[in-house]
Amino acid sequence: MPGLDAPPSHLVHPGRTYAADAKLCVRLRCMSPLFAPMEPGAFGFRSRRAPVYGARGMVATSQPLASEAGLRILQEGGTAADACVAAAAALNVTEPCNTGLGGDAFALFYEAKTKKESVGRTVDSLRGSELNPLSALCVTVPGSAAAWEAAIQRWGVKTLREVLTPAIELAEEGFPVSEGAAQIWKHSEDLLRRAAKGGSTPYLPDGRTPRAGKVFRNPDLARTMRLLGEKGAKEGFYTGRVAEEIVKALASRGGVMTVEDLAAHCSSFVEPISTCFRGKYRLYECPPPTQGVTALMALNLLEQVPVLPRLSTAAIHAQSEALRFAFADALQFCADPAAGAGVAGLLDKDRAAARWKQL
Repeated sequence: MPGLDAPPSHLVHPGRTYAADAKLCVRLRCMSPLFAPMEPGAFGFRSRRAPVYGARGMVATSQPLASEAGLRILQEGGTAADACVAAAAALNVTEPCNTGLGGDAFALFYEAKTKKESVGRTVDSLRGSELNPLSALCVTVPGSAAAWEAAIQRWGVKTLREVLTPAIELAEEGFPVSEGAAQIWKHSEDLLRRAAKGGSTPYLPDGRTPRAGKVFRNPDLARTMRLLGEKGAKEGFYTGRVAEEIVKALASRGGVMTVEDLAAHCSSFVEPISTCFRGKYRLYECPPPTQGVTALMALNLLEQVPVLPRLSTAAIHAQSEALRFAFADALQFCADPAAGAGVAGLLDKDRAAARWKQL
């Protein structure tokens, strides 16, 4: 934020401009005689970041522009599902180092009218021996496109084209790269360069990753999303030009995915898993092959000790051990349900009690 002597700053977003006068904001605070200075600890919690409340809706992501995309869809009459897909697509544009159309998608959805939770997931597993995580053989059929479409068809009111519009605009018109994304992006610069195999990649403009504040555009991704929105997931992503380019790129790197694999992809809706913590709170997670069961196992383990003062040494130790056990069990037992893996035994309360005694 500019200092007291700095001119007003202007925060520019493609197509929209917001003016923020830091001097005026500061002076208004200083001039007000109605509010006394806050004492340390007056908020009742250790952070200055207070909880956020909303009466008609809320969107939370790691990138303000993605949150804005979701909020825009809500303001246009979309549902929470519509907004989630819009925000996810915008994150694909603004934080390609974290998420994207090339990955899978899992959704834990609660419908207020029916008071029922449901889970949508898209998985296509590869069986085989242990592989290099960067191998093209580790790339499964990407499920995000199908999951986005399935989510808005089942729970939304907008079309896929409408929901993807904010992300397409960001990709076409550009956006300033955030500090956090720039750092993560930079960390993968050598990997992106090797993956390009001597060719060009939109993720290395001018041969390097974009620095914080640099306006980045991705017209290739915009075209892919536009095609997805116009033709739908089956014709716009899992068959045709996009599917052929995916197979071609993987084949050049030793992959074995075929256009038939992509065309056969579909989404599934399953029941969520849950546990009741200390008899008061029921918490839900997506079932395997996601790692949600890990958090539920950890909570079952924490029930074996009394409630401890927050941030005390004993509390931190108990949480650390619960997570250690839970992650170890998830690593050993969490797998694709299609292969016969279940979670009922993992969430058994007696099992948690016996496991805790091993500490």
